[in-house]
Amino acid sequence: MKTRYAFLAALGLLVGAKALLAGWDILTGGNPWDFLRPVDDAYITYRYVANLAAGHGLVYNIGERVEGGTSVAMILLLTPFRLLGITRIPMVAMLMSLFAAAGIATLSWRFMSREGGGVLNRAQIFVFAFLSFGITSLVWAWAGMEPTLLALAVLAAVLRHNDESSEMRWPFVSALLTVAAGLLHPEGILVAVVLGLSWLFPWRKERVARGVAYGAVVVALFGGYWLWRWRYFGQLMPNTYYAKVGGAGTALIAEGITYLRVAWVATLVPLLLIGRAVAVRFGYADGRAWKVALTVVALLAPFLFVPSIWTLVVMLGVAALIVASWRRIADQPRWVWLMGGVVLIYTPYLIKIGGDFYPFHRFFVVLLAPIALLFWQADRGTSRVVDKSGRGLVKPIAIAVAVVFAMNVWSYVYTFQGFIHRELQRVVVNFAKAGEAMHDALPPDATIATLPIGAVGYYSERPIHDMMGLVERHIARIPIDMNKGVIGHQKYDHAYTLSQRPEAIIVLPSLYKRTPDGLNLWIEENALEPVQYRIYRQPALKREYRLAFCPVERDRGVYGFLRKDLVGTSGYEKWEPLGKEARTAAYGTVARAANHPLRGRSFGIWSFK
Repeated sequence: MKTRYAFLAALGLLVGAKALLAGWDILTGGNPWDFLRPVDDAYITYRYVANLAAGHGLVYNIGERVEGGTSVAMILLLTPFRLLGITRIPMVAMLMSLFAAAGIATLSWRFMSREGGGVLNRAQIFVFAFLSFGITSLVWAWAGMEPTLLALAVLAAVLRHNDESSEMRWPFVSALLTVAAGLLHPEGILVAVVLGLSWLFPWRKERVARGVAYGAVVVALFGGYWLWRWRYFGQLMPNTYYAKVGGAGTALIAEGITYLRVAWVATLVPLLLIGRAVAVRFGYADGRAWKVALTVVALLAPFLFVPSIWTLVVMLGVAALIVASWRRIADQPRWVWLMGGVVLIYTPYLIKIGGDFYPFHRFFVVLLAPIALLFWQADRGTSRVVDKSGRGLVKPIAIAVAVVFAMNVWSYVYTFQGFIHRELQRVVVNFAKAGEAMHDALPPDATIATLPIGAVGYYSERPIHDMMGLVERHIARIPIDMNKGVIGHQKYDHAYTLSQRPEAIIVLPSLYKRTPDGLNLWIEENALEPVQYRIYRQPALKREYRLAFCPVERDRGVYGFLRKDLVGTSGYEKWEPLGKEARTAAYGTVARAANHPLRGRSFGIWSFK
């Protein structure tokens, strides 16, 4: 299959899977955009784009240089479209990410075809299907963020380096791709460690010279950028680092191991690779015994890996297999070492930062292609060769699609990832509507203290005080309390927030009916996260703010708190103060939280502490 056809096939699978999900949502009465659409964090990037295009600089709030977005490349890629008058930036971002996902599958297909000498087997078809519409690829291809572009840049850098190394070419292209990866997300620069070291083995003068050239380009470009951003924002690391990781020390490692375990078990491909390694180590080459081993691993792993310690046991087991099979591994081509190096360099990083709160493991996306290609290398020796005639391809393609579909279903239900993601995505639509309403319900200089800040901030175009610190320096630097909230949502200082006297405080800016049931639902959903319900412990909230309702559409609107001196004044007429009964119910959120049925329960990476 030629490159352009592989790209179209991958794009077709990504779009086709989206269409199937949309059709299912319509049949079940849902919104077809609920599952596959930009996530809320993506709108933080879009707001930086809007402000940069408007001439305000690389800022989230006008006049405040705080780096709350960690993908400067994504901002720079999207800004020209905004300058051209294209306002549907979320759609442009989705298309970029979608094409990047198709590009990953296409690059992998072309590499497997070349490396395999034109021999097509079932493993290659499976890898292509997995990368094209595996649920992790699918979700982040439509998420409007940078993970898929980052994964493409890392894969392209590794494959380009493999060619440069084998042909002894100067590594300028791979260096530029490495810098692009770092600009797409800071940890992307980690691939430079793998590629830089690769030039030193074997140790030869001409290889060392090329390694020095590679390092010089990367350090000059990425190092120069880092010095510029340090001077521009006034801090060494992005503010998001301080908000989510800073000050945690080793406290996030347990969370990171859980994150890795969920990613492994949900995608299954790393488990298949482990099963294959076991089979090879014990001399099974006929392709039958290892299938039994894979089945056992795939069935038992989800149950065995519940404690995080089992993830470490498996990782140590993999290391032992590598050592025991050293002779066989040492004979592998350079690209296997490169892909393995990418996995090894990113895994400790994921553990150290504690992973992420989003289901379908956004930080694991960069590892999907390297792991899938390693699986193909391990499997192609015994995988059945496929007849390239049209009739001969039907069955293996059908099998690959069916297997990936089954894996997607498993990933959806495992630790309730799909259900949690659907709920997260459902409210993003409401956040956007709430943001549009705030644009009309608040004066241009009115500050909104809220969480989350993505779609609300983008559509409201009002100053935002982030109660979790992504774009707020003080909150970002307070210590992490590992006994509260899901990962990345553990920092807040409500006393500080109230001391800033924002005009409006909107905790969870979703839409609810102005009825007792609607108010009760708002309270119930605020009783899940400490960062949401602990604000009611602040005396200043009751003393200085009034619970109010802002209509948005028909009978639905936003519940929030308006500063008492602003109630009924010009510019705030749309806010309707609520009575004593509603206020009493709202301040009972803390008590509701203590008795919430989800209190203390964990679902993979989600923990309601």
